[in-house]
Amino acid sequence: MVDLRPAHEGDLDAIRALQRAAILAIGGDSYSPAETRAWADWQAADARALLAEGGVVLVGEDGTSLVCMGTWRPDAANETAAWIRSVFVSPRASRRGYGQQVMAALERSCIDASRVTLNLFASVNARVFYEKLGYRTLSTETWMAAAGVELGSLRMTKDLR
Repeated sequence: MVDLRPAHEGDLDAIRALQRAAILAIGGDSYSPAETRAWADWQAADARALLAEGGVVLVGEDGTSLVCMGTWRPDAANETAAWIRSVFVSPRASRRGYGQQVMAALERSCIDASRVTLNLFASVNARVFYEKLGYRTLSTETWMAAAGVELGSLRMTKDLR
């Protein structure tokens, strides 16, 4: 188990570093090197938005540094839905259940906020992780990570009722 807490502005550099390390470590399983770099660059640029979107940002520490993080935001079009925005685990802390722990905490937080339909866009390599947690694929999508670099992703959902 890892200690989870709400993130704050002072965590941004550590969040960016954690996300980048995770993407570069696992991205090559499903994406080309150029796609993986574009994803890592996009994610790093997006880190500040995580704290400003009006949802919940959680980080997990192992005593010395951040080892996992996750965030959700409300769905502006549906008052009972939310979007899981991102979930990352440091490569040095993988396979310890931290991703599942973050997801469980995010789901509890969504339920507490009366957000019982969760949506997310998963990277191709994360499909099995989310399926094991009860998410189902609605569609295959692409998104522009950088000029001329499109990445495949999966739109997934889970009803918490």
